[in-house]
Amino acid sequence: MYPKLQKQHGLNLLRPPIIFRGLLGTPAPHLLYANLEFGRPDTASKARSILEVPGWDDARSLEFLAAHQGEFRRCLNWLSNGSGKNLDSEDDGSDEFWGRMREMWQQEPEVRFLQQHGLEHAKLVLQPCGQDGSSFDGLQVDQIEPTDPLDPICGYVLALLAWDGTVGVRLCGYEQCGNFFRPATQRKIFCSDDCRAKNGAAKKTPEQKRKYMRKYRDRLRRHRP
Repeated sequence: MYPKLQKQHGLNLLRPPIIFRGLLGTPAPHLLYANLEFGRPDTASKARSILEVPGWDDARSLEFLAAHQGEFRRCLNWLSNGSGKNLDSEDDGSDEFWGRMREMWQQEPEVRFLQQHGLEHAKLVLQPCGQDGSSFDGLQVDQIEPTDPLDPICGYVLALLAWDGTVGVRLCGYEQCGNFFRPATQRKIFCSDDCRAKNGAAKKTPEQKRKYMRKYRDRLRRHRP
């Protein structure tokens, strides 16, 4: 069974960056990066919105992002599945137990990856959400000095989690697809009808496939003019 998208409301301190909240109909940076096909002639143009990091040219940014895409996809899949970790340790009843467990949790690859690129690399400051002359309103945390192209993307992911408790995406249930997508409902596990059909076909035995094709050919013959 596929887990539900993580949903829990907390303090709305972080907000998705305004630059991306205004890009209706375009992929958010985490979805864009996770599904980006590197090595294609149009990769740089498709990735334009996630390449503009001071001190990094396009070639260097693309090389860096390509090298770390696998780590990011594993982290994103972990977040979309509820961020659960079973450290397989028995509670010994001691006061030190939870401290040890927290230290172990912080060493997990997905946690370290998000901690490094979402928090440690960039200088975080409090910023107002809006300004009109001398009037300010709202509050958000912003990165003012990202170290590499991954930092703003992971900062966006943290903003989504703080704002709405979910990253809002899911890995397609058809293993051969590999794309992340925005599910319209909790029950939607395939990114397209085509992937749903392919997944169903992949689970059929050879005999079931032959039986299906016989029925399919029979239907075609019956409907011929």
